[in-house]
Amino acid sequence: MARSRVGRGVKAINLKREIKVKHLLVGYQGCRLPVSLNKSKDEAEELANEVYSRLVGGDSFVDLALQFSDDPSVNKNNGDLGWLSWGQTIPVFQRAAFSLDVEGVSPPILTDFGYHIIYLEEEKKSHYFY
Repeated sequence: MARSRVGRGVKAINLKREIKVKHLLVGYQGCRLPVSLNKSKDEAEELANEVYSRLVGGDSFVDLALQFSDDPSVNKNNGDLGWLSWGQTIPVFQRAAFSLDVEGVSPPILTDFGYHIIYLEEEKKSHYFY
């Protein structure tokens, strides 16, 4: 019972905020991306961890996204997903993104689409706050 109360509390808090995020996606053969990839899942994980280390070391998120992201739209948006509200993305991505501090970078997060690295650029109060 206590577990469900915690879940509702987290949801209520996150409904009151919107976050602006960028992401870098390293896909692998057989993931749900609509592109053909030659990397194995292990190779994708290794690359995602290397990119994460470079981000933590101060490399530019946009530069690394343009160089390494398999997201088909990266050349148009530089990895920018824009403003997100709670409930707009798949749960594992959402939990990781909403747990970051502003200017924080997540370690690689595995989804059916590949390994995401998330950068939280800024946050603001959502219309639910008011």
